[in-house]
Amino acid sequence: MRKLLLAALSLTFAVLSIFAGGAFASDKNMVGPEGTDPGVYYPGSTTVQIKPGDMLVTNNTSSNGLTGHAAIVIDTVYCVETLGPGYYPQKTTISDFFRKNSTSSTWVKVVRHSNTSAATNAAKWAASYVSTHSSTPYVIEDLYNYDKSTYCSKIVHNAYYYGAGVKLKTSIVTINGVSIVVCAPYDIPNSSSVSTVYKK
Repeated sequence: MRKLLLAALSLTFAVLSIFAGGAFASDKNMVGPEGTDPGVYYPGSTTVQIKPGDMLVTNNTSSNGLTGHAAIVIDTVYCVETLGPGYYPQKTTISDFFRKNSTSSTWVKVVRHSNTSAATNAAKWAASYVSTHSSTPYVIEDLYNYDKSTYCSKIVHNAYYYGAGVKLKTSIVTINGVSIVVCAPYDIPNSSSVSTVYKK
């Protein structure tokens, strides 16, 4: 009787092993570390994948002498931006950013740095910044002091500068009679080692 019980248990184990092996084998055909990631695409595109570190520039707004608006992509869902005076750094879904800023009369450009590692590090810096500086006010002043204040394209600039050691283009503007160095939204697509990969 004991031998029959042991034989039955052995048979059950063998059957389960076969089914488990088949299940694990089929898992290898699924999208994942061993498959091909199809990527997530920008709204309206079937070819341009969302990449961390991508910079979003739009002509939809202007603030205190800076024309346009900018944000930085931190993953395939969110970008980091600050909307203007009275606002603070926040995460916004990429789909919402396009919905608000890509209209019949306005556009959004996706600007991509050629160095993938630098872009990834910039995205990590921006993700950390929005987590630790969610109360930093919007003021257009010192480009390099991100603790005291920030603005939309300053977040993008500082993410690359402090997160990846990359300098984006800057310009000089006069605000309230004072000339200061800024990274304006339209400076971003004119920076070195970047290209506009999508416009909608």
